[in-house]
Amino acid sequence: MDNTTIINRFNENISYLQTYQKNLFDKLVAFDNAVVNGHYQEKYELIYENGFDVVEKATGKKLYENKSEQYAQEASQSIEYSLDDNVFITGFKNDFTKEDLESCTNFKPFEYNLQGMAPLRYYMQEQAKGKTGLNKLYKFIFFGSGLGLHMESIDKKISSKVYLIVEDDLELFRLSLFVVDYSKLAKHAKLFFSVFEDEQEFSITANLFLQTEYYYNLYIKYFHTLNHSVDKLKQFHLAITSQLHLNFFYNDLLMQKLAPLENLFSDEQFLLQNITFKNTSLENKPFLLLGAGPSLQKNIEWVKEKQNSFVIVALSATLSLLEREKIKPDIIIHLDVFKAAYRHFNKVKNFEWFKDTIYILPAKIDPVITSKFNRKNIFFYENGTEYRVSSFKTYAPCVGSTAYQILLSLEVKNIYLLGLDLAIDAKTGKTHSDSHEYVKTLDTNAADDEKMSFKEHLIEVAGNTEEIVFTTPNFNTSIQSINTSTKQLKTTEQKIYNLSNGAKFFDVKSFDKEEFRHTETFECQQELYEIFLKNSSNSLSEQEYQALESQVSYAQNMQEDINGFSKKKKFSVDELKERLILLSQQLSHNDKSDLKEVYEIYCRYLLPYVFDFLNKKEMKYDKQTLLDIRDIFTKELFHIVDYYTNALENTLSIGFQKANQYKFIASLENTINFEKIKQDENSIGFLYMKENQEDTTFISYIKELSQTIPEITFKVFCFFDIDKKRAELEFESEIKKLEVVLIDNIQTIEKEVEIFIGNQKSRLDLQVAMILRKLKQIIAILFNINEKGYTVASVMERHRKNKHAIYEDPEFFGFSKDELEKWDYSIYKLLYKKYIVNLSDQTDVYRVTYFDAPKLALENEEFRNYLISILHKQALYVKKKAAT
Repeated sequence: MDNTTIINRFNENISYLQTYQKNLFDKLVAFDNAVVNGHYQEKYELIYENGFDVVEKATGKKLYENKSEQYAQEASQSIEYSLDDNVFITGFKNDFTKEDLESCTNFKPFEYNLQGMAPLRYYMQEQAKGKTGLNKLYKFIFFGSGLGLHMESIDKKISSKVYLIVEDDLELFRLSLFVVDYSKLAKHAKLFFSVFEDEQEFSITANLFLQTEYYYNLYIKYFHTLNHSVDKLKQFHLAITSQLHLNFFYNDLLMQKLAPLENLFSDEQFLLQNITFKNTSLENKPFLLLGAGPSLQKNIEWVKEKQNSFVIVALSATLSLLEREKIKPDIIIHLDVFKAAYRHFNKVKNFEWFKDTIYILPAKIDPVITSKFNRKNIFFYENGTEYRVSSFKTYAPCVGSTAYQILLSLEVKNIYLLGLDLAIDAKTGKTHSDSHEYVKTLDTNAADDEKMSFKEHLIEVAGNTEEIVFTTPNFNTSIQSINTSTKQLKTTEQKIYNLSNGAKFFDVKSFDKEEFRHTETFECQQELYEIFLKNSSNSLSEQEYQALESQVSYAQNMQEDINGFSKKKKFSVDELKERLILLSQQLSHNDKSDLKEVYEIYCRYLLPYVFDFLNKKEMKYDKQTLLDIRDIFTKELFHIVDYYTNALENTLSIGFQKANQYKFIASLENTINFEKIKQDENSIGFLYMKENQEDTTFISYIKELSQTIPEITFKVFCFFDIDKKRAELEFESEIKKLEVVLIDNIQTIEKEVEIFIGNQKSRLDLQVAMILRKLKQIIAILFNINEKGYTVASVMERHRKNKHAIYEDPEFFGFSKDELEKWDYSIYKLLYKKYIVNLSDQTDVYRVTYFDAPKLALENEEFRNYLISILHKQALYVKKKAAT
């Protein structure tokens, strides 16, 4: 072959790499510079003797032994469309039975990871029985490029859509640029190069390859040249096991997206994103972050001894250990919302030990857990959601890296880490301290085992106190997260010290506990609480309400996309694949929608199975089969969007109604007098909020009163739609004339009724009654069950003992002392004898106050005005006494 052709090919490849593979181009430029400047001595020489070959200069050994073309042909012939060898399986290879399918119906919506995917998996499994071969290899990997002739030969045979080309030897790859026309290969396939990459670089490249046209991922075939290391095969396997959709299912993500909604409108405190300890006395205090790694258990006595010299920030998994060792953390941080993690809290014997501790919790946590804590000490942050514009948000994958991110964001100057090992204990093989719910013992001697697991496979990383330690891919994700947080958040003023015998972190100093010389002890709980309270919010802004409404709109747009996909009645296999790809792109297009990630994980998991089913050798696909695939696939898509929009709409409804309650309370501060408009019918009203609903004596009284005066309309005032429905169920069979009214201001009560009945036990009712009495427009009665059992005569002793206001100052109420004496110092006779002529010492005061007086006030305008005046004076007297 002439040199001109070879040089031209090299130049064309260089031009292609410079344009489309810039990182690889830069490596080649750096290599050439190293050779020119004498920093690197070339090891190989490219020769052409009946074909291309490579000679190793030091030994004279030829890579192909003059048989490069033969090798390329044999490599091509070795590639088969079966699943017997040289194949990565990127999904779960589990079969489903009818029993599995039926058991899925026993779960609540989205409770079980596979309940939404099992029907389609089972259908395709049954349709494809006995069909294991593949029609086409859509994605392919070359481990070892050599001179690349085998890649050209294999490509001619399989013509894949996406290739990953892996070569650890940069010089050898450079020689392949003279032999293989990569620019030509790139015209019909997407190319990913991993050339001279370390483990971290390869992880990024492997993930990009897996993400590209992921629907062809289920079975990925590969060719491995014998002279190339097997390390990258193992690393690629790890990249597969680390994929998000294989470790975090779409149903879990959906439920975690929706879980914070319960706390959005419950008056809970959400930390603000700009919270900081800067310019406070806490800024320079040493903070000790306690994780649940093996190092904590080994150093627990030291922590006990030094606990008053630190602000202690503990992960929730450490609580039972800290309780047992009598160590009080100042702050507790939690993240995991899976049920297994809640056992950390269940192990605590008495939460009284932590009564003064600040809890920093994810907004998605179950209220069952928060009920265990001192509510005023709970502060929420968001993780994976953005419901509140100004809330503090974290994006770390585990509680340890989350807590680390929080401390960096608070601008704490001195952070000490203990128990944040993120590695296996060298002696015991344990992953965590014994108190941790997920503690496991792993065999470090089995680190090279071919069976790989995200949470159990062992890999080597740099150690904090040792040169090398073993960790898992799961822990390694957290290590990378901590390193990223350090690079992005750590300031020049911050110093971080790692006391753990685990993994090494970027820009974190290894530290021996014996070096700690801080002897000052201090109390910080009150200051911590005040800073957190000052930098938190318990209500949504108008902008945040609108953002929630936008989420509903985004979801409805997605529903329209799914509707469009589900309507077509006929299509070929290729058309179905194209429409599935288009739909998956549409569902993941809107970066602002929370459903985007849910649908991405659903599609990432399920579409590879669908596309594999549509790629079966000797498989025939009739019209009904393709329609069934479409319908089963979209059924769960509809289920997701319906569940999500219903949850959001219900939350918005509660939110807007909660706003009714806030507006109503605000209206109490801005009450004004206006002329009462006479209603066509007399009516009595009362508030139907939670505390009144739960007071059975109050509800029973209302029902009894309505039966005493059935001709009167009873108006039930509610803040929430759900309360409105409850009121209708509670009273519609008991009250003849019933109206249920949504309310957001006190003026509605003043306009709508002649009598307001409040509950003496309710603070809100007390406040409303006092205001209505001052306004002097309607009668405001406060029901008190303690009046029951008294007669006019027997209640006098109680009035004397409690120094009734009329005894104290009868003139204020318009009575003289002579009148009081005339009625034997009986308050009831003084007030009611003129209007209730049959009133006697034996009269039941409960009956008079809560039945006879309201009835008479509705029948007799003079008595009505008289009672309004008396109650008005009573309210003024209370105000007068409070002032003095």
